[in-house]
Amino acid sequence: MSEQIIEIGKSVVMHEMEHNTNIICIELEDGLVFVDSGRMDDIAKKFRKDMEKQFNKKSTHLFLTHYHHDHISGMSAFKDLEIVGSKTDHAKYLEDLQGTLSLESRKAQVEQWKVMAVELNWEPSKSRDLLWKYYPKVELLPPTKAVDEFELGSEKQKVVFRRVGGHTECSAYVHIPHEKIVILGDNIVGDPTKVGGCFFGGLKENIIGVYDEVAKLKPKIIIPGHGPTTDLAYMIKAGDYFKKLFQTLNEMYDKGVKPSEVSSYKGLPEFYDEKPDYWDNVLGRLYQSISSEKAIKDIDQIQVKLDQASFENDVEKLLQYYAEDFVITVSNGFYVQGVEVFKRCFRPTKFVEIKNERKDHFFLGEKFIEKISTLSTTKKSETETTTESEAVQIWVKENNDWKIQSEIRLDTKDIE
Repeated sequence: MSEQIIEIGKSVVMHEMEHNTNIICIELEDGLVFVDSGRMDDIAKKFRKDMEKQFNKKSTHLFLTHYHHDHISGMSAFKDLEIVGSKTDHAKYLEDLQGTLSLESRKAQVEQWKVMAVELNWEPSKSRDLLWKYYPKVELLPPTKAVDEFELGSEKQKVVFRRVGGHTECSAYVHIPHEKIVILGDNIVGDPTKVGGCFFGGLKENIIGVYDEVAKLKPKIIIPGHGPTTDLAYMIKAGDYFKKLFQTLNEMYDKGVKPSEVSSYKGLPEFYDEKPDYWDNVLGRLYQSISSEKAIKDIDQIQVKLDQASFENDVEKLLQYYAEDFVITVSNGFYVQGVEVFKRCFRPTKFVEIKNERKDHFFLGEKFIEKISTLSTTKKSETETTTESEAVQIWVKENNDWKIQSEIRLDTKDIE
C-alpha cells in the first residue's frame, strides 16, 4: 500500500494511505491535535509517535469529523487523550457501540461477509481485506467531549471544530485559521475516482450549504477525508455541480421520469471532474432518495384527503386515490379487488379521530412501499372504540399521480 507523510503547512501534517482515511496532525502551542484516526489502529499509533517526535510535543486531543467506522477505528491509539465528537448523533453512536458496532457484532458481520464473498463470487479487494482484518478487532470508544462547536488554542494558533452536517448529521469540519486550512472530512473528495460510490450515494442537498459556509472561511487548502488535498476553487466547482444536479433530479421527479431512465436523461449537468465508472449507480441512489422524500410529502397530502373521505363516508372520493386494478387484502382472509367489489363491501363508519404514523418506507423499482400504523376512534350507539391497526400500502403512479395499488391490512386490536 502506498503511504505518504505530507507537510500541508508549517504546523499541519497529513498521513495519506491507500484504502485508509486521512489522519491529520496539527501543532498548537500547548500540544498536538489529531483529526480522525483511520481504519488501522497500528498505523494511527505509529503516526502519533512519529509526530510527537517530529514536533517534540505531547498529544492532547483527537477530533472526529464523524462517527463512521473508517474514521474512528484507530482511536485506541489516542485513548489517553480528550476525544471530541459531535453532540448531534452522539446518543445514537453510544447505542451503536452497544449494538451494531459492538465487538461481537463486528466479528459476526465480517464472518457473514466472508460467506457472502464465496457465495456471490466477489472480486478481490485490498480495501475489503483491510476491513476484514481490522474491523473485528479494533477498540471503539465514546468521545470524552460531545459538542457541536469547540475551539482550542490561542488567537495565534488555534483550531475550530464545528458540526455542519452534510455527509452525515454529525459531520464536522476543523478550521485552522493561521494556516488557512479546512479539514472537511467526507464532505468532499479530491479525486472521485479513488473512492467508492458509497461516498456520493448518501449525498443530500444540504451539502451546498456546507460548501457555502466553508467558502466564507476562504481556505487555501481543503483536506478531504480520503485522498489528496484540494482547494477552494475545486470545492466551489463541485458545489455548483451539486446545486445543478439536485435541481435537475427534483425537476425529473416532477416530470415523472422513471428510475430506469435517470442515467440517460439528457438534461443532467456535466460532472465536475473525471467521472468515476460507478456514477450511474450513484445517480440512481440519489434520485431514489429524492423521490422518496418527495413521494412522502405527496402521499402525506393524499392521506389527509383519504382520512377526510373516511370521515365523510364518501366512497367516490376514496376511490379517487386507488389505482384502477387495486387490491385490498386483510389478514383474516377478506379480499377486495376493483371498484365494484369495493362499493359492495363498503360499510359506513362514524369516525371520531384518525391518526397515522409511518413505520417504514422504501422504493421497490418504481413502486413506493410503506408500512403505516393507524390509531382510529369510532362511535357506535354513543359508544366510542379506539382501534390500533397496521397496514402495508403499495403506491404506483398513474398519470403522474400517486395511487394505492395494493393495501395489505395486518393486525388490528382494540385499545382499552
